[in-house]
Amino acid sequence: MKHYEYVKKSEYVPVKKELIKLINLVQDDLRKKFTFRFDFIGSSSRNMITCDFSTNEGYDFDVNIEVNDSDERYSAKELKKLLMESFDKIIDETQGIDDRYGNIYRHCRYESLLHPVNMDSFNNLKYSHCENSTRVFTIKVHESNKAKIKYGCDFAIVNNFIEKKEKKQQYIHFNKSTNPPSYNWQLQESS
Repeated sequence: MKHYEYVKKSEYVPVKKELIKLINLVQDDLRKKFTFRFDFIGSSSRNMITCDFSTNEGYDFDVNIEVNDSDERYSAKELKKLLMESFDKIIDETQGIDDRYGNIYRHCRYESLLHPVNMDSFNNLKYSHCENSTRVFTIKVHESNKAKIKYGCDFAIVNNFIEKKEKKQQYIHFNKSTNPPSYNWQLQESS
């Protein structure tokens, strides 16, 4: 049985700020191709982060990325690939080289003229490279012994629109069971 507790504000606020800096660097990196906005959703938007500290799952943030691609220059696959590659690149540049397990060790600094970043704020944390799943891609930070996830962030790529005076949302769906795997926009079911 799960036993959820609230994560202390003093613990999750610095992590949320760090994620915002990381996302801003990705925005800078992709600016010549497309721009995007992002929103923290779910419990992280309400500052009510929970965690079952008795498990090895840690806590997580959920972020919607809404790409401005009104010309539809990029397919669903290209958008997800470009975003994941950019996150991996920024993780490497802000934190260093990854080891054989995908954990990142910082040894170099990312230079951004658009958003100067105090690299010390990244606290030598070891973000994993992006993991692709059906609805989202995820980055995680593991405890130093790698047995436990400290925290993570799930990113969904969404398209918000209005149809017949109703707000609708699509997300990029990754179907790994097809050969080759496919990507397409799926309508988010109303809750």
